[in-house]
Amino acid sequence: RTVVNEYDWAATHPIAGAVGSGTVVFDANGQVTAGGSGAISVALTNGATTPFDFTLDMTGVTQLADEHTIALTNQDGLPPGVLESFSIGQGGIINGVFSNGLTEVLGQIALAIFNNAGGLIREGSNVFSGTPNSGIARVGLPSTGGRGVVNGGVLEGSNVDIATEFSNLIIAQRAFQAGARSITTADVLLSEAVNLVR
Repeated sequence: RTVVNEYDWAATHPIAGAVGSGTVVFDANGQVTAGGSGAISVALTNGATTPFDFTLDMTGVTQLADEHTIALTNQDGLPPGVLESFSIGQGGIINGVFSNGLTEVLGQIALAIFNNAGGLIREGSNVFSGTPNSGIARVGLPSTGGRGVVNGGVLEGSNVDIATEFSNLIIAQRAFQAGARSITTADVLLSEAVNLVR
């Protein structure tokens, strides 16, 4: 502006365009007397139903007899970030770690219990489905209502049925022995046939 001790400011968004403007007025001592704050409203483009509103506070700006410079003394926000990793803590809490250093809770793992767990249908790969015999799944937070505990970073113990696996091993061994004896018998017969020709 051409008016002494008055400066115009304007805020723009790459997509929304102009989102706020105002005029800051200083006194003879370089202190703000008017226009030290202004409301800015940015319509988010990620499908949000309400705009992102915040107030720009310039009451700490001073006018000095020097070059025009603006220095950021502090901030209470973070730059944009993307999810880099996540971890599961006690109680099934899922924490996300973002590229801007922010850690936020993304969600929580829920557990389900059944009145009759024996009535579940085995789907394979440790997956079970509910049936009328098992009852309706009662979903809730871990460690509540008789549900189990969720621990992150813990190796699950083996749930293999040892008796069944030993039985399968014995069956495979017997089958191998029977096959080996068949080969031995065939070899003996061929040897006898060769000897008869001689």
